Amino acid sequence: MSQASDPKTSVSRRGFIRAVGLAPAVLQAVEARAQSSSGAAAPGFWHSPRHTGVLLADLSGAEPREAISPKPRKGCWYTIPYRTETGIQGVMVARGQLTHPPDLRLSLPVQGWHAIYVGLFGGARIDEFRLRLKLSDERLFESLAPSRLGYQRKPDGSWLRPRPAIGATDIEEVFWKAADLGGQQLVISHLRTNHPSVAQLAFVRLVPLTADEVEEYRRAGGRPETRLLAAEMDGQGPFHTGARTVKDIQENLEPLRGTDVGKLFLGTGGIGAGQTLYPSRVGAMMGAGEEDFPVEAGRRAAESLRGFQSRGIDPLKVAVDHAHSMGVEVYLGFRMGTMASVPPVWFEPVHFWKRHPQWRCRDREGHTIVRLSLAYSQVRRFYLDLLAELAGYGVKGVQLIYTRRPPFVLFEPPVVEDFKKAYGIDPRRLPEPARRRGDPPAADERLERHWATYVTTFMRELRGRLDRQRPEGPRIEVLANVGYDAAWNRHAALDLETWTREGLVDILCVYTGGDGTQRVDYDYFRKITRGTRTVFFEDITPRNMPGSRYARQARKAYAGGAAGLAFWDSGGRIVRKTQWHTIRRLGHRNDLEAMALQPREYRIHPLELIDGWSVELRYR
Repeated sequence: MSQASDPKTSVSRRGFIRAVGLAPAVLQAVEARAQSSSGAAAPGFWHSPRHTGVLLADLSGAEPREAISPKPRKGCWYTIPYRTETGIQGVMVARGQLTHPPDLRLSLPVQGWHAIYVGLFGGARIDEFRLRLKLSDERLFESLAPSRLGYQRKPDGSWLRPRPAIGATDIEEVFWKAADLGGQQLVISHLRTNHPSVAQLAFVRLVPLTADEVEEYRRAGGRPETRLLAAEMDGQGPFHTGARTVKDIQENLEPLRGTDVGKLFLGTGGIGAGQTLYPSRVGAMMGAGEEDFPVEAGRRAAESLRGFQSRGIDPLKVAVDHAHSMGVEVYLGFRMGTMASVPPVWFEPVHFWKRHPQWRCRDREGHTIVRLSLAYSQVRRFYLDLLAELAGYGVKGVQLIYTRRPPFVLFEPPVVEDFKKAYGIDPRRLPEPARRRGDPPAADERLERHWATYVTTFMRELRGRLDRQRPEGPRIEVLANVGYDAAWNRHAALDLETWTREGLVDILCVYTGGDGTQRVDYDYFRKITRGTRTVFFEDITPRNMPGSRYARQARKAYAGGAAGLAFWDSGGRIVRKTQWHTIRRLGHRNDLEAMALQPREYRIHPLELIDGWSVELRYR
C-alpha cells in the first residue's frame, strides 16, 4: 500500500490546493476568505486535510483476497489501476451493477484519532453510485456518493437537469468522519439490493488530528441548544432501492445521530395521501393488490414493502423507533396533492381517489383532476383518519405538505353554489389574473379567500381530532409546509393568519422553491406568528450547494426570525458529504461565520491514466 513517509508531515494550504489542481485565481479567493476581517479560523479538516497523513492508495490488499479480481467476475470486486495528475498512483476496488460480492475489510495502520478521507470515483455511472462504509466496531453502514450541482433555470425559465460537480475522469476526495482508529478496520460494502448501483473506492487517507481538532469535532455534535434543524425525507427512499432488512431502514436515518438535527419530517405516502408506506387500516399500502408494474422501480418498492409485511414488520414503526433512539422528534405526514400521474406510472392511483370521482377537485370546465377537494366532508374525514393513524405511532406531530400542486379546493358544485350565494356571481366566469412563476394559479381574491374557508375548516377539525385522541399528555403538534409569502399562500387558499391566531398550527415550514429563487418574506412570517404558539422554519434550497452557501443562507434565515432550518430531500444531501458536514452543524449559530469561509470548490484529483491508458484524448 502506498503510504506517506511521515504521517505528521504538514503541508500549507497553498501547497495542498495546488496539489489538487486548483487554478491560481481560485487559490487567491480561498486565501482571501481565510484572511477576511472576521478573524474566523480558516476551514480545517471538515473540508480538506491539514496534513498529508497516511495514504492507502492500493486497495487490492483488502480481505478477503479471494473476493477481489483483476477483472469483473461474478461474486467479486474488481480492481482498476490508476494514476492521477496530482501524483497519486494506486489500485481502486469497484463493484458493478450485476454482482453482489462480500464486504471487504481494510486494515488501518494507525492509532488514535484521525480524520478519514475517501476518494470516490463516480466514472460514467455517477447517477448510480452508492458506496457503503463503516468502521469495524460500528453496527450500521453509511452511504456515500460524489457531489452534484443543483438544478438551475435557463433564461426562458425552463429547468436545466442537474449535472455532476465532477467529471467522468475525476476522483473526488471527501471527508467522511473522524474517529479513534486504534484496532479498527474499514469495512467496504455496496447497496445489497436489486437496485442497480455501482461502487468505486480509489483511496483512503488517514490524517492525525490534534487534541484541539478532536475537541472541535466533538463540540460540533448536537446539543439541546443547537438542535434547530429538521431533516425532511419522503420516506420512499429505502423501498425504491429495494430495502430488505430492518438495518436497511435504520441506515437511512443513522447519519442524523449526534448532529444538530432535532426533528425528522418523514413522509408516509407514495403518489399521494392514502397510498401508504406502512400497513394501513385507512389507506392501502403502496403496490398492494397490483399484479404487474409498468416501471421497475414500482415492482422493487412493492416487493420490498410486501417482504416486510410478510414477516410482520411495520417499516414505519422501525423508522420512528430508530429516530426516537437518537433523540430525534418525529412528525409524520404526506403530500396533500397528486393522487395519480401520467403513464407509465410506478403504481396505480390512490384507491380512495379512484373509487370516488365525485369528491375530486374540478377545473372550470367541470373536468376532475388529480386532487381531492377539501370542500367535501368525506375527503376531510379520510385525511383526518389517516393523520390520526399516524399520530398513533407516538410521534411529536403530524405533517401536511401543502406545497405540492395547490389549491385543494376549486370549482366543485358545492363550492360554486356557496360562492354564488355569497357574491351573486358564478366563480367559473371570473377572469384569471396573471400568475407569478412558481406560484399556484392565481384567482380573483374573493374566490381565493372563499376557497380558504374550506381548508381552514379542515384545520379546525384536525386540531379537534388530535386533541380528542390525546386528551392528556403532550399536545400532538401540527406542521404545515407552506409558501414563501402572503400572495403565494393566498393563491394556495391557505389562510395562515387565521391558523396562527387560532393555534391550529405549531410549525410553518416555509418552502423556497426547488432552485431557492423564492425569497422568504420574513416580515410577513414574523408578523403572523408574533404572540402565537406558532414558529416558522425555513426550508433551505437548492438541494445541492457548497457548504459556505448553506452557512450564509442559515445566517440570513436566523436573522429573519426562523426558529430552525429544514432540508427537503435530506437523504440526497446526507450521502454527499461535501454538503452534509456543513448542514449537520448549522444549529451551531456561533460557528456560522467560520463555516461561511469554506472553499466553494470541490477537492478533485483528475485522472491521468486508468487501467493503463491515458484519458487525455478521449475525455479532455
